[in-house]
Parts: sequence; C-alpha cells; structure tokens
Amino acid sequence: MNLLSGITATLFMVAAMNLAAGDTAAVFGVVLTVAITTLLLSYLVIVPALIRLRLHRPEVPRPYRVPFGSRGFVTYAAVVYAWIVLGSWVALFPGTLKRLFGLGYDFRDAWGVSRLTFEAFTLGTVVLLLVVGGLGLRGRRRGQ
Repeated sequence: MNLLSGITATLFMVAAMNLAAGDTAAVFGVVLTVAITTLLLSYLVIVPALIRLRLHRPEVPRPYRVPFGSRGFVTYAAVVYAWIVLGSWVALFPGTLKRLFGLGYDFRDAWGVSRLTFEAFTLGTVVLLLVVGGLGLRGRRRGQ
C-alpha cells in the first residue's frame, strides 16, 4: 500500500506541478498529505477485517491479549475505528468540521491552494487507488 501510494503521489505531484496554479510548495504539501492519508484510509478496511477474524476465528492463537476478550477487542476496535473515520474525513475534507461548529477556516490560507484544487488531487488520488485495488481484486478472483 505504501509503495502504491508513493507512486501515485509522485504521479499526482508531476501533474500538480504542470496543471495547478499556485505555489509549488503548497501543491507539494497537498500531495504529501494525500499520500499520508492513503495509509489512514487503508485502516478503514483493516480494522473491520480484524474484527471479523477475531469473531469468526476465535480459536486461532494470537500473539497479544486484550482485556475482556473478544468483547473488549470489538469495543476497543470500534473506538479506534471512529477516530480513523474522523481522521479520514478531516484529511479528505479539511475545514468542514470547523464550519459545522461555526469556527472560521480560510482554506487558501491553510493550504495555499483552492478547495477545488485540493479536492481534485485528494479525491483523484483516492479514486485512482480504488481503481487499482479493484483491478487487483478482479485479477485475484480470476486466478482462483
């Protein structure tokens, strides 16, 4: 995942340098944030998979112990997952929660680019990664 996000970030960085109007350092910051966010987004799938494995394969030995057994694990995982969802939202759509709570947020001042530019690169990267992941799943199913 990290290698793929690095390659994708590089491709978007080249595109950003050629297409986006604005400060190159600001564009680099946006693309770097997107690359880092892809790791966070991967946990949106990983945590539910861990819960599923814990509940459907309780007999498998685990190298760790969680207080209160499977019920404790699911509770802790749910709390972690809530933070991951919140972090993912804030990373993909910065400033939206501040506006929700009536706080000021100057997007251009914070990021150095317009919201449209930011969202184009952010959501473009996410869509590209989903397409590549979908192609990988499709290829895996054919091989089985």
